[in-house]
This record gives sequence, C-alpha cells and structure tokens, in this order.
Amino acid sequence: MPWINTSGEWEWIDDQPFAEPTEETPPPMVTCPCCYNYEQVREDQTCNARVFLREGNAPRLPNVCEDCQRYCDSCDETYAVQGGWHEDYCPNCYDNDSCGEDEEFYYPRLNRFFGIGPKFFGLEIECEVNSSQARGEKLRQLRSILGDYAALKEDGSLDYGIEIATQPASMKEHKVRLAKLFAKLPRGLSAWRRPSCGLHIHVSRSPLSDLTIAKTVCFVSANHNRRFIKLIAGRDSNSYCKIQPKKLGTAAKYNADRYEAINLQNINTIEFRLFKGTLRDVSVYKALEFTDALTNYAGCAARSIRDSQSRVKFCAFVEENKATWPNLCAFIQARWFGRETDLTKQIGFNASENNQETLDQTSEQ
Repeated sequence: MPWINTSGEWEWIDDQPFAEPTEETPPPMVTCPCCYNYEQVREDQTCNARVFLREGNAPRLPNVCEDCQRYCDSCDETYAVQGGWHEDYCPNCYDNDSCGEDEEFYYPRLNRFFGIGPKFFGLEIECEVNSSQARGEKLRQLRSILGDYAALKEDGSLDYGIEIATQPASMKEHKVRLAKLFAKLPRGLSAWRRPSCGLHIHVSRSPLSDLTIAKTVCFVSANHNRRFIKLIAGRDSNSYCKIQPKKLGTAAKYNADRYEAINLQNINTIEFRLFKGTLRDVSVYKALEFTDALTNYAGCAARSIRDSQSRVKFCAFVEENKATWPNLCAFIQARWFGRETDLTKQIGFNASENNQETLDQTSEQ
C-alpha cells in the first residue's frame, strides 16, 4: 500500500512490487482510520490531510494523518486523537495511571460515532458532587450506566466535579442513550445551582458552510436577541461563555478566545458554550435541539440575511417543526410566550407568568 512519507514522497510499505504512479495511473488515496467514520457518512470520502508512514516507538498506532496525531512527553509515545470532539489525552498514560490522573476517571480507548450523520453532536455535561471522597462512587455508577458512550473527566472549572463528555452521536442516538442516564442518575450530583457548571455542545463542522456558521454566531451575539439567548441558555454572558459583538463577514473566522459563547477553535466542530449546567433531561434535550434548530435555520440559502437574524421568524420556524424539536418548541411557548399548550404540559415546561416577548423592548435589526 502506498503512503506519503514525511518528505512528501510515495513509499510502499510491504514487499509487493509497486510501479511509480503516473498521470494516467495516480496513486490510490488512503483513508485515515482516525477520521474514517466521520468521513464515511459523506459518500465515503477520504481524509484530506496528508497521510504518512507511522514510525518510531508507537507500533500499535495505525497510519493516521498529521491532524490526528499527538505526542505525549510523559510516556514518549505518539497517539491518535480525533481533534475537536474531546480534549487531547494519552490513552497509554491513562491506562497505566502515569499522568497523575485519578484512576476512577474514564476515557474510552477509541472515538466512535453513534447513529447516522452527517451532523453529529458531542455533549459535555458538567456537574458537582459534595466531596472528593464521594466522587469515586459516582464515577463508578456513571460508568456502569454510560459504558463507552461517554468519557468521565475532571475539569479545572469544577470544585469536586465530573464532566460527562459523550462520544459524537446523532441527536436521535443521544436521546436514546441519555434517557438511560437520566433514568438511573446517581443521587448527590448537582449542576443548575452551581455557577461552576456548564453544558457545552459540539456540532459537526462538515455539514455547515462558513456562511451558516457566520449567521449562527451573529444570531447568538446580536443585541436584539440578547434576552432570548439568555432565556434559552439559562444564564447571561460570563467569563466561560462570552458574547461578543460580531460582523457577518468575519464571524466564521477562528476566534482567539476559546471561551466565546460559540467557540470556533476546534478542527471538526463548532462548540456552543452558552448553556447553564443542568441534569434535567428535558432541559438537556432543549439545548441539544436548539443547536440543531439554529444551525438548520441559518443554513437555509433561501432565507435572507435579515431574516436569518430574526428571533421572531426563528420561533415560527421551530413551531413549524415541533415534531423534530419538541422540547425546544415547548420551552419557547411556555417561557418566552407564556403559553400553556398540550405540548408544554406533555414535556413539563410550566408557562411563565411574565411574557418575555412583551418584556423585551429591544427592536429587530
């Protein structure tokens, strides 16, 4: 099989004869196994990054592209990582507890994609426990429920907390697996009343154009949507989810601050950081549905730039598609419009006494 080496030259890595490629017979493309599942849902395309022969002291590592390799100083090995879905970690060190991490924390060995794409989501659910002594038991309980569907991590923003970082999955698959978590959620975990906790949701970049990303970022950052976004998120802009003024022409560009409300620093995802931490099932589903609904709304080519920034038209769009986003639709009807409907009763969102749409005095721009 031919591979590109670090010098950019084709090499043959077994004993089979290999004719030099010509314009008539170009060398076959090689799929990076670390990115393969992600690309497979898009007509089985190959990884666009340069692929080279894996050398050195990591014989177990498959031949993966440059973007999917990291070097660990602790164990002097190179490891594969799916950039953007999880923070980097060395599986060899965590297996041997040589990086100083709590042995109860858990990282699945391989990144898997659950469900059917092209749009996948990755959730980071932050929660706190009462003390470090109680955390080990909570970690064991969560692992027995979640299995390889999620990593259980420590986070610097938490006191004695746990971050549940799911594998990439379709929205449908997330709801099936999260339902099992919420049905057996260990007692003694809290999130909503803890200012240290947030809910972050990664969304696949692949199906989103730069214009879609720009319109999504501008919708969240628009002054006239500020009260609406605060209601959806459950909190206002803060040091962990900064809402900055944006212009459409530059909103999709790499942002220097990963703590912006929508973080664009990851290779494969955009990250919604605006949501307040919660362990209530319908609130997690509402946040997940919002990321899907907004990126769909912003992605419609037939919708004008002006309309793409309108919360009024966005709310109408969600209501038209309430079968797809029932939790989000019920939340908007109950908490934004103050309406009580069969859907709000079914989902469990109580209507707000104060109609937020009436209270919001800012004008559509």
